[in-house]
Amino acid sequence: MRKPTDTGGNLFSKVLDFYLFSNLHIAVCAVALVGVTQELFEYHLRRELYVFVFCGTFFLYNLQRLPSAFANVQIESVFRRHSWNTQHRKLLLGVSVVAMIAALWAFLHLYRRTQIIALIPAALSVAYAFPAIYWRKRWIKLREIPMIKIFIVGIVWGMSCVWVPAAADDSFPQWTSPEVTTWMISCSLMIFAITVPFDIRDLHYDGTRLRTLPAIFGLKKAIAIAIAGMLLSFGGIALADNLSTLVEFHHVVIYGAWTLLTCIVIAMSRPERHEYYYSFLIDGLMVVLWAMLRWL
Repeated sequence: MRKPTDTGGNLFSKVLDFYLFSNLHIAVCAVALVGVTQELFEYHLRRELYVFVFCGTFFLYNLQRLPSAFANVQIESVFRRHSWNTQHRKLLLGVSVVAMIAALWAFLHLYRRTQIIALIPAALSVAYAFPAIYWRKRWIKLREIPMIKIFIVGIVWGMSCVWVPAAADDSFPQWTSPEVTTWMISCSLMIFAITVPFDIRDLHYDGTRLRTLPAIFGLKKAIAIAIAGMLLSFGGIALADNLSTLVEFHHVVIYGAWTLLTCIVIAMSRPERHEYYYSFLIDGLMVVLWAMLRWL
């Protein structure tokens, strides 16, 4: 059993915990991934889309956390994020309600085509967190179906951060065009790859309750599968370069360098690593990708 990591009670630690565990960080990462799509295809996106993606991600991630936070379930102190959610559940509820209202406002200001597409990943996200699927004579969450959890996460992010902004572009390009669809698949593979380390992190918590890749194949094979997913994602962006005049060769080079960095970080994943390694560093790689495409 791992020993809890003491990060101290200093102000910086408290602010960082709020930023990470309230899901502000993952919402920033979602906006960064939309920015990656914008950089690749030179989309002209309105601020309402960014508000929708940020607040929608923030709200839906917290929607998954709030039931357990209010359930008074005793969770080992080693799981710092769960303890934080329980201790700050009223704050989490308050900011989540604000985010929901902002997301709804932004949603109503999107194009109708964008609204329709956005409802698909939103519905999948709700079904992921709450019993909405009738399976073997009972209602279950999507994440409880063996081996499907990680693929749902990848698909939801791919649609939200590629197809939704593609449909929101003022010039309305074909969001189902080969190059956009290729990038959507590539993006989904990338999310799949960087989600595997989180299943590695949760091995002690999930155990055999959820049939995740690390639980089925073991640590080393799970890491190998994640790296393979990243390499396939790189192959997808290289293919998009051949299909589109907008995706340029230097984009492929930058994505290749970022893929190498990401593979190294994935390979270093271990269950005993600090929570910040996963919640801050691995998720933050999406912001790094956007910054590299933006300024290199």
